[in-house]
Amino acid sequence: MAVIALALYATYFLLAVALRTIIQVRRTGDSGFRGLSGRPGSAQWWAGVLFVAAIVPGVAAPVAAIAGLPPVAVLDRPAVAVTGAVLAVCGILATVAAQLSMGESWRIGVGEAERTTLVTGGPFGSVRNPIFTAMAVTGLGLTLAVPNAVA
Repeated sequence: MAVIALALYATYFLLAVALRTIIQVRRTGDSGFRGLSGRPGSAQWWAGVLFVAAIVPGVAAPVAAIAGLPPVAVLDRPAVAVTGAVLAVCGILATVAAQLSMGESWRIGVGEAERTTLVTGGPFGSVRNPIFTAMAVTGLGLTLAVPNAVA
């Protein structure tokens, strides 16, 4: 399951970051990528730092499993792993759908002087930040797929 989790993680980044950036460039001529923003130590800056820091365990957990790190015994069940993989796929698809629903307002990071249209329709009509919600579902799914101490 660790190899599948790595493949899902790679798929997530290909779809949610790379493909979405390509779509944004074609639509607007701008990548939408703002990277770390805000003054160092500010809430915006910490949000970016923590987002980047969250990427590491997503890769490290399946790599650790492949290297022999044992799973957490209570979660070491085929049904848990399959449920995790299904949740991860659903989270990936929901992330991309929420990103696409933002249209030209989509971006990674926030430029302080930048103003885009506030998106209130689609999934944003039900959840304030459906992208992060879907990302959390993806993370939960990957954790269940490879339930070790790193995950």
